[in-house]
Amino acid sequence: MSLLLPKDGSIVIIDDQYNDAKPLIDILTKKGHPSIYFTGTIDNLPETSLERVRIVFADIQLTPALNEQQYAAIIIDHLNLLISDNNGPYILLVWSGKGDLYFQRLKEMVDAPAFVKKPIAFIEINKSDYFKTTSRKIYEIENLKEDLETRFSKEDIEYVISKIDENIPVEEDKICNASALKKISTRIRKELKNYQGFELLIKWEALVHRAATKLTSGFASIHAANQYWDFNFKNIVSRLAQAQVGASLKNLDRKSFIKASIKTLNAAFSDYLDGEVLSIISLTPSEEASYKSSGYAVMIEGVEYKIVWKDYERFEFLIDTVKTGGDHKKIETLKGIGGNNQALKQVIADMTTSYTLINPELNTKLNVDLHTRFPFQPGIVYEIDVETEVKRNFLQTYFTANFLDKNQDGFYKITDDEVNRYRFVELEVSPNCDFANNKWLKHRTISGILYPGALDKNLKGDDSIYDEFPLLSINGEVTRLIICFKLLKSFDLSKGKRRSRKFLFKIKEQPMADILTRLASHASRIGIIEFK
Repeated sequence: MSLLLPKDGSIVIIDDQYNDAKPLIDILTKKGHPSIYFTGTIDNLPETSLERVRIVFADIQLTPALNEQQYAAIIIDHLNLLISDNNGPYILLVWSGKGDLYFQRLKEMVDAPAFVKKPIAFIEINKSDYFKTTSRKIYEIENLKEDLETRFSKEDIEYVISKIDENIPVEEDKICNASALKKISTRIRKELKNYQGFELLIKWEALVHRAATKLTSGFASIHAANQYWDFNFKNIVSRLAQAQVGASLKNLDRKSFIKASIKTLNAAFSDYLDGEVLSIISLTPSEEASYKSSGYAVMIEGVEYKIVWKDYERFEFLIDTVKTGGDHKKIETLKGIGGNNQALKQVIADMTTSYTLINPELNTKLNVDLHTRFPFQPGIVYEIDVETEVKRNFLQTYFTANFLDKNQDGFYKITDDEVNRYRFVELEVSPNCDFANNKWLKHRTISGILYPGALDKNLKGDDSIYDEFPLLSINGEVTRLIICFKLLKSFDLSKGKRRSRKFLFKIKEQPMADILTRLASHASRIGIIEFK
């Protein structure tokens, strides 16, 4: 059984006594699991929080304190400062040499709503189960006897040795038991028997690092490691850049040059990673069954509520394991469950709302970049300012006019506030090669709209309307992106007001490729010659 411990430096050890931490550091290092050690004082923590921590070993008593509340608060403070908001899941293993003293209060504070950087698992470890202490005198007193016998009587020698023995301090060495690391890994597996998802993430992260190592080694080994290696390898970097941009390599600035080279490496890395995953990742029958019965669960005032996805086919709603029904097609209908228990209805409404938002959140992470550092590049979606009355007119490009018209009383069927929830956008569709080769002379864009998914109605069935982009979650709201291929345009890069437009996000390469393919297909339609 492989150890469920990462090998990428994402293990953190916090202990004010280095001698207590050293045996764990040593055995982790020996087994190929590097760790980061902190002394337990705030001043020793890094200036910026860590963004990749998966396992934390923390001593329960980091610094002297008056009571269990203070000991727990010190650990909470360390975790808040040490772990980044973007860190992701981690396990907290708290160890003590004094049994389970102080554990319960710390567990309560970790579980409290005020602590937002919660571990997915809290594990208690007693040091004595994994480490043992050996004691030795700084001096080997018995070796003094021969010298003392020439000068003192037997009674004096015994007295002198007893006094030395009483006053010379004992030095303690802590060492790991032979099976300590295996026992710790087994303990983690036991605690995480219902957390196969976390184990999969650790394995995937390890595969990413393994694939990157293979890629680095593969390219670096093209040339022999001698005094000319750096000179020779720079030519490899140049060739990688040329693979992206072709003959225009000589026109690239330094930043574009490196970016083009790295993009070629990224493409190769994807293939390396796929190979690693296909050769290693698999599921046991029990693990497969657990994924088939996954879902969404919350605990409210001691009561467990679950939406369970059974066999990837149907949904069940459970309250403390009691089934109340469900439908994989109409999960939203649970919001209207019968009865007079308004509190239960609200719980179900909130849960189904959260559950149905998961797909848009996944779509957002997979398909768009909300935090790009380069606001002017192919794939960027810009927001365009359009006056309300003009919006009413333009919306008829995308929707049937009936819901935009006035009613029989002469008032608009939808209010100005509703109209303004539709945001007009432009998507940059300039070719990537032009951008990479510094031939990007004009903005080429297609127009579209971004609007709440709840307003998705009366859309025209026009083949020029691209309505297949997945639902997104933006600022916690389900959002739809629609594009009209008829509205293809271009304008000069130098127009200042155009460059001052607000960018919203960047569409990633794979979905962008689909949009461009559809755009090309729309533009190249042959048409029909017909006599009637």
